[in-house]
Amino acid sequence: MAEMILGAVLEVVFDRLASQEVINFFQSAKLDESLVHKLKMLMLAVEKLLLDAEEKQMTNHAVKQWLDELKYWFYRAEELVNEIAMEALRLSLEKESLPQPQSIGTKVRNLIPAFSNSSLFHKTITPKITEIVEMLDMMLREKDVLGLREISKGKSPQTQRVPSTYLLEDSTVYGRDEIKKIILEFLLSKEADRNRTSVAAIVGMGGIGKTTVAKLVFNDVGLKETFDKKVLICVSDQFDVSRVTRSILEAVTDQSYSDSPDLTSLQTKLSAVLRKQRFLLVLDDVWNEKYEEWKYLRAPFSAGVYGSKIIVTTRSEDVALIMSTDPMIRLKPLSNDDAWSLSSRHAFEVGDSISNPYLGVVGKKIVKKCQGLPLAIKTL
Repeated sequence: MAEMILGAVLEVVFDRLASQEVINFFQSAKLDESLVHKLKMLMLAVEKLLLDAEEKQMTNHAVKQWLDELKYWFYRAEELVNEIAMEALRLSLEKESLPQPQSIGTKVRNLIPAFSNSSLFHKTITPKITEIVEMLDMMLREKDVLGLREISKGKSPQTQRVPSTYLLEDSTVYGRDEIKKIILEFLLSKEADRNRTSVAAIVGMGGIGKTTVAKLVFNDVGLKETFDKKVLICVSDQFDVSRVTRSILEAVTDQSYSDSPDLTSLQTKLSAVLRKQRFLLVLDDVWNEKYEEWKYLRAPFSAGVYGSKIIVTTRSEDVALIMSTDPMIRLKPLSNDDAWSLSSRHAFEVGDSISNPYLGVVGKKIVKKCQGLPLAIKTL
């Protein structure tokens, strides 16, 4: 959650600082641009610790306190940058709408309030940025004491993810009707039947709802007559061909094969089960970028009937390309309306804020911070 939400804050900060109005503001005010650069670099450096900190906060109270404090300073940075952007925009608009020629005395009198306010604003900026930079620098230096390590964005700590089931946590899914339609067209398309086993990928960042979309399609009643076998497997970052093959075999047969550690034996049995069957296989949360391992895993699938399909969910387009996917479906964040509908369903007892309009106003501001990520919205 912290990685997603603070990552969104980071995007806002960088976006605001990159605007031409803000750049012009810093130049005209002669503010220290190296200080702003240091702020950006520190935020990027600290962000790499978030995934590890989220994992360790469960058992380490000191890490939880560190993470809570980090959230505070990230939000301070966002508020400050928003203030700067607003002031820069105000000055830019004033410059564009200069008044008609007036006497010198009138001009001076009109400019005094604006100049005073602007000058005062300039004086407060540097101390505020300096305070945030110093605090983030101190927190970054605390990583060794807390035992925090950097994990690149897009990778997760080696932890056991909650296994996927084909059941949806909530029967109501917002904003995914078009995506569902595209995937169903692929699954039901006769054109795709020319390939023995076709693969489609759902690609998107963590928390954007890839698994939910896959389950939504998997449970569609229109597929009952299309596929003889349907299986959904959580792969996660530990991509072991034998383990995944065994999981697929056990799901298809509803039997245990823990006494068959040999990959050849597992694949032979899986081939036999899939022979003359049209199957739908969903491989959820795939991280593997090694083509050879995917080649070994897919070997038994050739036993299936033409028109068998595989759906892969992954954060990486490289993974999707390696698995020869067609189509590649890039999942986008929810629209503001869909995000609010999802939030209301989870936040209010009756599913909306009609009974308390004030909470609705506050809630919409909170949801906007989630950047359209369903997982962040539901968790908040």
